[in-house]
Amino acid sequence: MVNGPGPCGRYVRTVTLVGSNLFVFGGVGIDQRCFNDIWALGLDRCTFAPRFHEPFLLGIPAVNSNPVWESYEPAPGDRKPPPRCAHVSVTTGDRIIVFVPLSSSSSPSSLIITSCRFGGGQYPHWYNDTWSFNISTRKWTELQCAGSIPSPRGGHAAVLVDDVVYVLGGIANDGTILGDLAALNLSSK
Repeated sequence: MVNGPGPCGRYVRTVTLVGSNLFVFGGVGIDQRCFNDIWALGLDRCTFAPRFHEPFLLGIPAVNSNPVWESYEPAPGDRKPPPRCAHVSVTTGDRIIVFVPLSSSSSPSSLIITSCRFGGGQYPHWYNDTWSFNISTRKWTELQCAGSIPSPRGGHAAVLVDDVVYVLGGIANDGTILGDLAALNLSSK
């Protein structure tokens, strides 16, 4: 159990690991409102202990300490991605990259956050923007991608291999289920 303030209940959000911190970004709440906040939970403040000692039972760990959430919101007035859900995030070094396909009514944009995020949005209006979040400075940067940019989508998957983010499938703004594969080379950004 984590005590104190933290992210509200949400689903179709992303969770990425940077160092010993779990970062939660975006998602949608029970009221169908999307979020663009970012929270960190320091795993180095947690002690895990097995819950079961009987044979053939899973040794699922339980938190044995008092971890706390920390808001990683950028400074007031700093730019950040619009609220979204069903996006993807990958981590490279100390960056979180987020890809959110843009809806047809939006302009392309990106985020930088020591992690990368791509796509997502608020159904049925998906994005195809890419953002990076720098954890040290707590600043988002929109990546200006070139080449064949994937169409707006949500519910897609992504994996980072070396310095390339591969994005697979998802659902388009018109409800079409996608099966395409796109690659974003981070070293050229």
